[in-house]
Amino acid sequence: MARRWPAVVLVCALLLFGIVALALHREPAESNPTEATTRLGDCSPLNSPAGAAGYDAALASFHDPHFVGADVGLSLRLQDGRIVWMYGDTTRRVGDEEGTVRNSMVIDEGSCRRLLRPVGDGAAIPDRADGTGYWPTAMIASPGRLYVAAQRVREAGNDLGFVNLGPAIAIFDLRPGAVPVLRSVTDIGPDESSRTRIGWGAAIADGGDGWWYVYGTRHPAATDAFGWEVHVARTRQGRLLDVSRWQYWDGGEWSRSAAGSVPVIAAEGGVSQTFSVVRRGDADISGGAGEPSGPARWYAVSKRDGDLGTDLAVWPASAPQGPFAEAVTVGVVPHDPPVVRYMPLAHPDLVPADARSLVVSVSRNSLDPMLLAQDPLLYRPFFVDITLPPLPSDRWLDPRPSN
Repeated sequence: MARRWPAVVLVCALLLFGIVALALHREPAESNPTEATTRLGDCSPLNSPAGAAGYDAALASFHDPHFVGADVGLSLRLQDGRIVWMYGDTTRRVGDEEGTVRNSMVIDEGSCRRLLRPVGDGAAIPDRADGTGYWPTAMIASPGRLYVAAQRVREAGNDLGFVNLGPAIAIFDLRPGAVPVLRSVTDIGPDESSRTRIGWGAAIADGGDGWWYVYGTRHPAATDAFGWEVHVARTRQGRLLDVSRWQYWDGGEWSRSAAGSVPVIAAEGGVSQTFSVVRRGDADISGGAGEPSGPARWYAVSKRDGDLGTDLAVWPASAPQGPFAEAVTVGVVPHDPPVVRYMPLAHPDLVPADARSLVVSVSRNSLDPMLLAQDPLLYRPFFVDITLPPLPSDRWLDPRPSN
């Protein structure tokens, strides 16, 4: 499938992650992969990265013809110590053939980084029979299972070249040291796009209290804000697909009524449509010089005013449902064509530069195909270090020039 570069550049600025229907519409995976038909690609050497510089170097040195460039780049540490990565639209150059798949998975295992190679060398989460693909937005795991939240996307004749049809949850079976095996893809709700519905699954966080907190973003109809407002739901650990039992924050308590959900971050000055929420516990936030241990804190990490904004920002909170304080700008990540930078994502499972740091990635692309041809690595996320609790900063966060 040929790549439409402008559409991919604006993935996060204009994503429509629509979901509210409580009924689950199940679609089988296009294939039924097993460990015999799903394998890992060749070893790309990996030298124990730490901090933004380490992960930048590791990604720049990752070579596989089935992975030339990609965006998103979610990460999650598995129980066996491996790191799994999920990327969005992934460009390939195999021999004389070039193309794109909607998503890909990469595994860090000890001294090797390897690409997941499903049967047929398609996407890690295969397209539906009608050509609808899946863009990953969040990951979480329970013993033996990896859950990947994704958006359903289909090519269209509009200005963007695609339309978002709603969310989905892909489940991979996990065994220590074994290849992750896709077992199911569940589409949630009918195919329908809307910016004004709450898009649950824009971020997911483990509360460490038996609950998984599911965040949704929404762009209210009566606003010209560039940001997205944030809503919060929760579900018991491992019950992500049981949407009928989700509980929603109504501003005072948890309720079974989705209609009562209220925003915890407003659209004005709000987040990107896909973002991150990080929990830092007592052990994580203690240990500074002369600083006592304190209660767990929560941090939303995103671009202020969405992906067309310029500020990498952090919204602190004392609980997963907020209230979230005013955002703190920790760096400048401009949308500055021909190079565009979008979708900051936090990586709490990666090795930080120091005890107070958090690794954050930013997707990057170019509107100029010639620039990408000259520098294919431009279409890969880059990494930055930020400090939690956040420290205000106006530093420029991309080492590459715009032109």
